[in-house]
Amino acid sequence: MEDIYVNVDPLKPSAASPNQPGHLGPRAKGTRRSRWGPAVLGLGLLCAGLLAGLLVLAVRYSVTVKDLSMTQSKSMEQQKELCTLSTLKQRFDEQLKDNIKRNQTCPEGWRKFENACYHHSDQKKSWNNGRNDCIKKGGDLVVIDSSQEQKFLLEYEGDFWIGLTDLEQEGTWKWVDGAPLILSNWAEKQPDNGNKNAAYGEEDCAHSRRPTWNDVSCDTNLRWICETSAEDAQISMAQ
Repeated sequence: MEDIYVNVDPLKPSAASPNQPGHLGPRAKGTRRSRWGPAVLGLGLLCAGLLAGLLVLAVRYSVTVKDLSMTQSKSMEQQKELCTLSTLKQRFDEQLKDNIKRNQTCPEGWRKFENACYHHSDQKKSWNNGRNDCIKKGGDLVVIDSSQEQKFLLEYEGDFWIGLTDLEQEGTWKWVDGAPLILSNWAEKQPDNGNKNAAYGEEDCAHSRRPTWNDVSCDTNLRWICETSAEDAQISMAQ
């Protein structure tokens, strides 16, 4: 028998068909690119939008800070102007009051010194009766609270009652307006409350005996000097 020889070529893999699943052709690669492209584009637009928004916010913030600074600056300037106007008004009011006081006059029979009016009585009465007369006239017995006023009162001659007494407490001298005695003009060894001499009695009221003061019995009959403010005198004259 004859031997039969058959040439069998090894099987070669056939070229993959473009339609087969394992084939990655140009179309498949293009499909992946087209899938990611919109996402990247959207992300880029989002970042650009965020950046633009941040820029807008930054600009608005800068403008707001600048406006606020200008507002605070204007407010401070207005406060300074208000303080200046307030100070000027206060000075104007004080000057106006001074001018009014200077131009105020005293009633007939009264003399003006600084901002007060003084009346010297022609009669002689006790300390209490003299004080009552002053009160009826809208004033009180004179209260001497400055050396200038004391010097002015020296122009009145003779002895006269002043508004100084220790009736409430012996040895504690007070003015009729309740002020304690600070400026004094006592004569030497005065006040002495009569020097314990029964003939003089209790000396609880002060009178002016040029150029000093002396204590004497409140029942002594002397002239007196009344005092009232120029402003009160104007009100009394207007009534």
